[in-house]
Amino acid sequence: MDKIIKSSFIIYLLLFFIKIINSQTVQVFDISDQSIDTYNKYLTISTLNYCTFDIYILSVFDIELDGESFSISTNFTPPSITKIEATLKLTNDTSQIHLLKFQNIYNGQYTIEIQSNIYDFYSGSTIVNLNCELYDEKSLEFEFTSNNRKEVSIFSSNGIMTVKGLKYKGGDSINMGMAVLGISFYDKSKGLAIYSFGVLQKPNDSFLSNVNYTINFSNFSKNITITPVYNYYSNNQNNICLIYPQVKNFTKNSYFGTAIYTVLTNYTDNEPLLLGIFSTKSINFQKPTPAYQTENGIVYIEEFYGLGNVNLEVYTQYGSSVVLINNSTIKINDIESKSSVPLEANSIIYDNPNIGNHNYSKSMFTFDFNSTSKFDNIKMTYSHRWFSTILEWPFGFESGNNLKYYYRSSFLQELASPNHLSDSSINIQLDYYLSQNSKLSNLLSVDQNNNNIPIIEIKLVEFKHLYHSNYLVRIILSENINGRIVQLDSDFYNLDEFLVQDNSVDGGGESVAVYEINIKTQSIIFQVTFLDLFGNRYYGNSLNQEFYSINPPNHFDSSPFEWNILEIENVSFLFNNIDTTNRSVDNIMYLNYPDPNALISIYFLYHYSIGNDQNLDNTNYAMWNSTIKMFQVEFTIPANFKSGLLSYAIIMGIYSSYSYYLPDSYQLNVTSSKFDFYGPIFKTIIKSSSINPNYVKWLLEIEDQINGFKSGEIIVWGELDGSIYKYQLTTLSRIGGDEFLGQYEIVVNISNVCALQNYVITDIKLYDSQGFFSEFSQTGSFIQKKNPFINYLYDPLINKIQLDCSFIDDSPPILLSFKSWKTISNDEDTQALFFEFNVTDPESGIKEGQSPIVYSTTSLLNTIYNSSEIKSIDGDIITYSCMINVPFGFAYNSDVIFSVYGLINNGGYYSGYSTKRIQDEVSSTDFKMTGFILSKKPIIKSTTDISSSGGGLLIKGNNFKSGDIVEINYGDSFIGRKISIPNYIYSSSIFINDIIPTRLPFTIKIKQLNGNDSKEFKVYPKVFNFNYNDPEPTPEPTNEPMLCSGNPECGGVKNGYCKQNYGCICYSPWVGIDCTSMVIIVPQPQPNTTNPTTSIPIGDNDDGSNNPENIIFQSLISLISLREVDFNSNPVNTFKFEKWIYSKIDNFTNKYETNITVPPIGPNENSTITTIIATLQWFKEKSNIIFANQNLTMNPSTMKYTIELSQYKFKNKLNGLQLIMSASLSSSKTDDICSDKQFGQTTDEFYDISNYLKIQVGDHSLYGRFIKRAIVDSLAKTISNELLDSSMNPISSASSSQSFIGIILPNFANSIIIDPDFSVLIDSKAASSSDNSICTNNDSNLTKAQLAGIIVEKSKNLLKENGFKIKTCAQCFAFLPKFYVYQIAINAQW
Repeated sequence: MDKIIKSSFIIYLLLFFIKIINSQTVQVFDISDQSIDTYNKYLTISTLNYCTFDIYILSVFDIELDGESFSISTNFTPPSITKIEATLKLTNDTSQIHLLKFQNIYNGQYTIEIQSNIYDFYSGSTIVNLNCELYDEKSLEFEFTSNNRKEVSIFSSNGIMTVKGLKYKGGDSINMGMAVLGISFYDKSKGLAIYSFGVLQKPNDSFLSNVNYTINFSNFSKNITITPVYNYYSNNQNNICLIYPQVKNFTKNSYFGTAIYTVLTNYTDNEPLLLGIFSTKSINFQKPTPAYQTENGIVYIEEFYGLGNVNLEVYTQYGSSVVLINNSTIKINDIESKSSVPLEANSIIYDNPNIGNHNYSKSMFTFDFNSTSKFDNIKMTYSHRWFSTILEWPFGFESGNNLKYYYRSSFLQELASPNHLSDSSINIQLDYYLSQNSKLSNLLSVDQNNNNIPIIEIKLVEFKHLYHSNYLVRIILSENINGRIVQLDSDFYNLDEFLVQDNSVDGGGESVAVYEINIKTQSIIFQVTFLDLFGNRYYGNSLNQEFYSINPPNHFDSSPFEWNILEIENVSFLFNNIDTTNRSVDNIMYLNYPDPNALISIYFLYHYSIGNDQNLDNTNYAMWNSTIKMFQVEFTIPANFKSGLLSYAIIMGIYSSYSYYLPDSYQLNVTSSKFDFYGPIFKTIIKSSSINPNYVKWLLEIEDQINGFKSGEIIVWGELDGSIYKYQLTTLSRIGGDEFLGQYEIVVNISNVCALQNYVITDIKLYDSQGFFSEFSQTGSFIQKKNPFINYLYDPLINKIQLDCSFIDDSPPILLSFKSWKTISNDEDTQALFFEFNVTDPESGIKEGQSPIVYSTTSLLNTIYNSSEIKSIDGDIITYSCMINVPFGFAYNSDVIFSVYGLINNGGYYSGYSTKRIQDEVSSTDFKMTGFILSKKPIIKSTTDISSSGGGLLIKGNNFKSGDIVEINYGDSFIGRKISIPNYIYSSSIFINDIIPTRLPFTIKIKQLNGNDSKEFKVYPKVFNFNYNDPEPTPEPTNEPMLCSGNPECGGVKNGYCKQNYGCICYSPWVGIDCTSMVIIVPQPQPNTTNPTTSIPIGDNDDGSNNPENIIFQSLISLISLREVDFNSNPVNTFKFEKWIYSKIDNFTNKYETNITVPPIGPNENSTITTIIATLQWFKEKSNIIFANQNLTMNPSTMKYTIELSQYKFKNKLNGLQLIMSASLSSSKTDDICSDKQFGQTTDEFYDISNYLKIQVGDHSLYGRFIKRAIVDSLAKTISNELLDSSMNPISSASSSQSFIGIILPNFANSIIIDPDFSVLIDSKAASSSDNSICTNNDSNLTKAQLAGIIVEKSKNLLKENGFKIKTCAQCFAFLPKFYVYQIAINAQW
């Protein structure tokens, strides 16, 4: 009976339960984005026959259920390839949100019922319709756009493909043989998608040819032809590849050290085909970056890295072929030693429970370890649970030196137990690159009895666009609890610092906490993660619109605007063609877009640039100009920018449009005769040290040939004791030279008592005048190709100097007292921490110039710190003081502990005091503090940038309120003080849009209705000058208009022809102003191995003429001297050329080198050395060359002098140089012969602009050409030439004639090159035919012109004596019989 009753009761309960279940309802909702693209898709990958769908389902119940009693299912029976995953995203007592991911759904249409189940009983459902569709070949159009601007690229082919005719968003990728096209843009309204692609392969000749590709779909294919990226740009065969260091085996002098290579290419506005491939364990493709310009072309630079043997291949283009110009292997050895820390701590001391009086108690723990591993100056990352901080030496270093030290530091920890986090360790990581991650503690005690663990309940997360790239992230949580963090993509934000409302403290309505975070981003925020110190973690993805709350169902959406980047049009520039030679240019871009509220930013792709972070802002923001109804972007292009099209990207949200795919009318063209993107480097380094006085010194010669060096920062580190010395380099600290090549000293002065140690340059940053920089770090990450030590990579000790002291003091400094207090200002509600402490080291004393650092740390590892200053000295006791301003939100609802480190003595030892040590040994009360508040007054922290054009200004800070106004005090007295009513106000930001155009700084102040005013904040507008004018072109040297001479004119029709204003243009081999001289083919002269003198003997009928007398003609060309002259051409310094060093280059070329010593300018300066190199090249055959952008013809048997001068130290910038050359011609015949000389302007088939010197004896001439162009500091510039015979006393006789030419050189910085040439001629007219000739029957050596003058005067006197009145020379000769005049000439003996 009992069994029957019991069974009946069970049946009754079961029926009752079923009735209860059946009486309950489950409401099921599809809460996915209702866009057509959610339910309709093309194939995910074009060649695979399936799609993927994400559906969000909300289930709402009438009763509270255990999560395990609920399940979700569908009526869909998929094939084996299909996966359906249901993931619980959010839950509460009565609701759940699931993500249903339908993966690999075959093409087709599906109606799917989604069911929510309770205890496996059906309770509710909803229907979704999914459509996986094939691409339709007939409705689609394909357009391919190549990278037609030939931008820097490692791809053999790259570009974009536009697909038109789409009904839905295109799939993620389209297969194209070797390449996969990834979707980069989708325009729903136009049914258009853009895919980008690139083909990466080892260089070969196919790089230069059109390539056929097949676009593959599961149901059809399309063939396209793609134009190569590179298109015959670099056709010269003189590309030179250099590797730094120029050794096969080297040891790095920094943790991140690498090798570097440069490639010199011919100059071109577009990019040449240039590709580097280096390999260690993997193959790496590189496109070297253009760095700077030389007289021979553009230098490209890149780094290659690895350890051990690293192979480098460099490819370039010669004509229609790709060639390998370098294939070498270099062995790279790692730096000799690296820092490390132990993997385990010595001990963990856990004490001071309940330091503060907050809801969740805190405890201090201290850990320590010993190390005998050398420590370098490297950053250390401390992490505990979700929280981390990066601190540098001396934090934690309690005693010893950097070869053997004791480490101890203290931190705060919450006592609450982590919810699902078992690891409570402290980790120390030495630089991310080193992967040296030491888990120092897994021993922290936690209170396992605290069960009141709060959860993170998110009420609201919204993203509001403020101005330019500034967004406001507004977060509302159910309560404010210390230690919560939000991670936005990769950036972490401690919410305590961004609290703007806390109803649990302030009172009011619902208990919520409101946070506002101002961020800058060019794109949307993809990932949002909430963390707390109890181990709670919530992750959401805005791109997938994941939900963060159930009631109501809110999801992340950080892209509230749907802008269409394809609607941007009519891009133009205020100045479409600019010249940046030696000047930066301010410009304005204009563009149209339908929505005046759109966020448009322009990123100028200075990817050519290898680094500029001082005054070159790559990103600029479009502002709506209501007057012209267009957006405008103000920007600056730095001086000496690379010639070519300036590349830029137009950015709207997550989409970008690149200029090299846009029409020609949208382009900005830059020209410049100079180019420099490379930072300053060390040309020479001289190291020295001294004992008594004690110092180490680097003499640095800093070179930046085009932009010039502006400023720099250098840090020196004591390798043993950790002492730090910081140096600022400016033009004022230069001890010699100029901004292009200057000398600077880094001197570390050491006390008389000192320890033996190395002093090491650990960090460098050098800027040029345009903001391009070079950098170095011994332990930190930096870009090696910007290393200023590029010339010294072979020397791992170049940055080290040892000081050989012998004193050791292993008794570290002692902290005698430590006091701390806090102040809160009455008017500002700002907080500051103050410290005062006494230090002594009686054995060797405290090291001068080294300041101890005081640290303040909260329980979240948040740390602020500052250096101390000496307050007083009493014997060997030093009193230090320190102040730390407390930022808004620091330590709110938390406690703070203090520590002090970096006490260094003169004997090579240091000490520091952790919080624990201060508490135990120095002060039991001043080691900690609590009671930090949030300021209630408005605080301005920063503003967005504003230009001198005025407009909008976003003000960022705290405690702003509705009704606030902004008071603006303009520096311009004519404008004065103005009041601005904000366009909008948030607690952390205010926007105003009525800043008046001004070029002067101005101040702003927030004024509130309650009388609380902020402090004044100064704003510095960026001043633009839109007054660009095309530079005045450098006047090309021109010859004055010339008349055609000769009888017959120009030597007759076979010799040449007359060109108006140019004179006679001669046919080869005729030359000269009247085309009556002919080039002689003579044997190559023997080189003079003593000096650059050329002697060309002509005899034995060398010229092919009838020379029965066997006359020998001797020509001689010499370099005489160099003179520095002032602006009046008066000599200042004269240098005779004495000893030359001779070297043979090839059978036709010889080089001569000499030095001159230039005396110092001032009493404290040293002499300098200038090098002169003369390269003499013999041209056996006629050749055409280019020098200084001028076409020149080298006739056969021509000797060309290429003369180069290195840097010369001028006494005055107005001074120049004069290079003096001598040319002479003599004859072995001394009787019945005449000589003549001419100096004038040339004419030839290229109309070259030159001076000529012609020295004629008999019917032979030495012909010298001096072009009026030189290469001055790598640029072609105008020079002049001067005949110096009137002041140099040349030889002048009938059989021998000499002339001196002064080549006048302008003031230059680094080098100058000139290029005269000489040849021998035979003349169809003898020298006696010239009025200026000197003949052997003229004992007075007077020329015919001089004789004629004398004859005229004698004739006048003679006729006057006979009663004639003569007024003119013509009248003289008219009244004299010809024979009489001739007789006067023959017998003249005056």
